[in-house]
Amino acid sequence: METAILHDEPFKWDSRYRSIIGRLNRMLDQLRRHPLSDVTGELDQLVTATLTQIVPEERYMELVAFPKVREHRLCHQSISIGTAKLRYRLALGKGTPADELEQIRRLWLEHIEVHDRLFETFLTARG
Repeated sequence: METAILHDEPFKWDSRYRSIIGRLNRMLDQLRRHPLSDVTGELDQLVTATLTQIVPEERYMELVAFPKVREHRLCHQSISIGTAKLRYRLALGKGTPADELEQIRRLWLEHIEVHDRLFETFLTARG
């Protein structure tokens, strides 16, 4: 597991999150070095990676009767929609990719720190 910092508090994420956060970090680095870079292909891969992760996660939450599955799903939808909107705006030549990617990255980090931690706590309490 890898440790990251959000709001000066350390937390850990597994390989699925490392993949998503790693993609975001690479795109941000690329855009900071070359602001006019085309990251639409990478965004397509990010959308695929996101959906690949969240669909089974939500199914598992339903299977174990996680009481906050609805809220968790809404959070996933918000992040996914934000990513898809950015992809669409970039295809139109609009938007500020680095700023918007950073916002999506922050949403993911908050999701991991808050929402996924709640699910982890729920599973741990079940034994």
